[in-house]
Amino acid sequence: ASGGSGTVVSSRAQGKAVVLMAGLPELPEGRTYQVWLMGPGTPRSTGLMRSVGGPVLTQGLDDATQLGITVEPAGGSAGPTGAPIFAVGIPA
Repeated sequence: ASGGSGTVVSSRAQGKAVVLMAGLPELPEGRTYQVWLMGPGTPRSTGLMRSVGGPVLTQGLDDATQLGITVEPAGGSAGPTGAPIFAVGIPA
């Protein structure tokens, strides 16, 4: 609905991925975008997006099958509090 789009480049060999989002709106004070690795088990946070236009490096892909972004309270959450606004599969 926001018109945003994203690109994810991942390397299983390196256990890392780079996320680059475009067109996401700035969030109101008190909210932030949080990046998650999802797959078997509980989603794992890989950090917060400090800027809607800058790349985010994730590490520890392990057995993750998907990468997602949610809108969370400032400072982030222990687990996603809503459905991802962006999600993409991570190739094996």
